[in-house]
Formats: sequence, C-alpha cells, structure tokens
Amino acid sequence: MDKACQKKATFAPLGGMTGTTVLAISNLGAPILVYSGHKVFAGPYHRNVAGNLLALDAFLGSADDARRIVEAHRVGLVAICPGNGESRTLTQKAPQGFLAGLLRGSVPDWLEPVSETKGSPIELYRVRQAG
Repeated sequence: MDKACQKKATFAPLGGMTGTTVLAISNLGAPILVYSGHKVFAGPYHRNVAGNLLALDAFLGSADDARRIVEAHRVGLVAICPGNGESRTLTQKAPQGFLAGLLRGSVPDWLEPVSETKGSPIELYRVRQAG
C-alpha cells in the first residue's frame, strides 16, 4: 500500500481521466504532473509561492473558501491522500478546515466522490458544474 501516495500505480485512476486542474497538497504536485498529465497549483518548490498559497488557502479554509478558489481557477478534481504526512499536518493546523472535513468524510454538495477511488491511497472528487 502506498500510504504517502508517491508510486506510479497509485495515480493510474487519475491518469485515465480527462485533463483538468487538480487541487491537491503540495506533496502530490510532482507525482500528479509526472503520472497523469493534469495541472496542479502546488508542488514542493520554493519558487511556487502563489500556487502553494492558493492550495493552502483552499485546504486550511472552510469548504466555502475552497469552493470560491475552485470556481475562480476552474478546478475539475480534488485529490486527497489521507496517509501523507502533509495531510496530517494541515488537518492538525486547521481541524475545521476543508481538508480536515474531507478526511472525516464530510463532502460538500459541490463535490462528487469518484467511487472507484474510495478507500484507495488517493481519493478523488469531481467538482460538480454549476447549472
């Protein structure tokens, strides 16, 4: 099992999906780029300040804050990795935040769980389109 979500096989479901922007923690940025071809905001790069802050604002803020960011930046998927240390750190920092809620199973109505990823190292959520 790939608890930290770093192995190629973990990203196979994501790689098979139509290209979009994925909201994910920075630790997942590079593997998403390499293994799936999707776009991301965050990555473990010190010069990516704006993208990293955007992802942090989404995950540490409320679900409403995250929704505003997702809509403003045309995000199509949200990816979480419950076993990654960064996920645990952000949840401790903001126990009432968007990421913490997702990890507890609280999925806002503007997201749709991708059923085939439930219980896998990376869990995916499709952003429901307005209208």
